[in-house]
Amino acid sequence: MWNVPANANSAPINYYATPANYYNAPLAPQSTTKRKVGLVLGGGLLGMLYYHRPVRQNEFIKFGFEQTVLDVQTQMAALKKARRELNSFGLSTDSKSMLNSLGVAENTDIINLKIKDLHKSINDPTEVSKIKQGLVSRFKNIKKDPALRTNVEKKTFELIRQSHLRWGVGIGAAVALVASLLLL
Repeated sequence: MWNVPANANSAPINYYATPANYYNAPLAPQSTTKRKVGLVLGGGLLGMLYYHRPVRQNEFIKFGFEQTVLDVQTQMAALKKARRELNSFGLSTDSKSMLNSLGVAENTDIINLKIKDLHKSINDPTEVSKIKQGLVSRFKNIKKDPALRTNVEKKTFELIRQSHLRWGVGIGAAVALVASLLLL
């Protein structure tokens, strides 16, 4: 729409025209921040693809042994608790069922022997090498067929995948942050 100004010598005013610097105007600070946050989150999401990286044998052995040690330490703690209960006032039903599942009699000396055996199984170099060799021998089969995995091996694969996810998100977000700082 054209309006004729009061001064007849000046040009008519076009109200639909955009200013000359509209598209070349610098970005507002909040939009730059939003773009940086968006790039970092996008990089983190792309980094999550690292979750699907194949599991290597060395990782499996390392995490598998750590999980085995954790399970043995949990058993040792439960046995020590059962020993304390036996010495003080009597076994609880939980302790009785745990002792039955481990095949240990309700006797302090037998519980002490079981604790020593468990401690030896994770600290003796020959026992440690046997555990690691067992993990190596089972790795190829359980990598292909998840149904063959024991609880320890299943937990090991979960821990490895979680580790991959954390590393992927961190690396992706860091790379995206650097890119956002360089590009914006």
